[in-house]
Amino acid sequence: MKRKIQAENTRQKLIDAAEILSKQKLLKDITVDDITTLAKVAKGSFYTYFKKKEDVLDAFMFKDFEILRNKALTSKKDFSQRLEEYAIEFGKAIEKSGKETCRSWVCANINNDIKLNYDEKTAIMLLEDADLKGELLKDGNILDMAKSFNAWLYGMMLVWAMRQGDDSLSADIKSNIQELREVLKCKNVS
Repeated sequence: MKRKIQAENTRQKLIDAAEILSKQKLLKDITVDDITTLAKVAKGSFYTYFKKKEDVLDAFMFKDFEILRNKALTSKKDFSQRLEEYAIEFGKAIEKSGKETCRSWVCANINNDIKLNYDEKTAIMLLEDADLKGELLKDGNILDMAKSFNAWLYGMMLVWAMRQGDDSLSADIKSNIQELREVLKCKNVS
């Protein structure tokens, strides 16, 4: 039992180190050596827990977004309220990770769209759930709507990441929610 706890602690040290580094460097510039040095873990131990650098990055990057996804999918609110809440909470999660991480995600999506694919899958899940309940307007092509939603969300994210200062992404999203409603043309939006 002690070994299992020790192993989980080592794994978590590596995840925590990768998260700290993501706030200092672009994801593509973080190396396994950087992670293991900061975590004070032998490089060979890294490969006990992760096959490659991207696996440890995914372990911390998607943690908050998985919680957001589950919350949105299980919410009893109507579709537009769930989507708006998801977008605002998404903004808060991006803010929490910091502008440097946001910039890294945007750059990473140019070459490797893991985060974008994850976010698109989340949007599809939310839209399919709403479609089953008859909450979407007529010809709602779910894939197109998911791409539109993510284009809007990533546009907001990119503008925020490029600006100087400590402004709030979630406040920007909240103040532009009508634009989101128009992008998705939801039935039940007032």
